[in-house]
Amino acid sequence: MHMVNELDFRVVPLASDELTRRTLNELRRTIGAFNEKSSKQTEKMIFLTWGIFALTVVMVIGLGIQVWFALEQTNYTEIQSRSERINQTRAIQEARTRCEQSPELQNSGLYDVSTGKSAPCSQVLQTYK
Repeated sequence: MHMVNELDFRVVPLASDELTRRTLNELRRTIGAFNEKSSKQTEKMIFLTWGIFALTVVMVIGLGIQVWFALEQTNYTEIQSRSERINQTRAIQEARTRCEQSPELQNSGLYDVSTGKSAPCSQVLQTYK
């Protein structure tokens, strides 16, 4: 160690260069540590992003399956309601035909109509003219 004379200007630049070199070395170590931590955080973020992407894909597929099943159920229900309406129409037509062909049953005969209730022929003919 040399004593630095404050009046000797030749030594001051050497001390300043040494401080700058030490500071730069410290900054390099700090930047290196920062870059290492930053790289680890980036890797974690990429992993989490892929996880979110995978969950989103699973949710979209699940939604697609739900929509498909809902459409299938709607089609099945529509087919059932159509067949029920056809059966009701046939039952009404048969009841009208029987009542029209048998005049003796006009007031006494009871027929099962689409409502599931029994009714005399006169009511069947009046309701379904």
